[in-house]
Amino acid sequence: MPGNCEIHDQWIVLVTNYKEGIISPAEYVEKSLAILDDNKDKLKIKPKNSSF
Repeated sequence: MPGNCEIHDQWIVLVTNYKEGIISPAEYVEKSLAILDDNKDKLKIKPKNSSF
């Protein structure tokens, strides 16, 4: 589904590859964690009135 967030789009490709047997379960987990790590700053929740 194009038009979702970038992280979701990457994950959809990944889960499709796993479902179709293109990547192994270990690769799926490894690449899922890499997507999260690469995008961790985008995933952080920041308080509105934060001095950080």
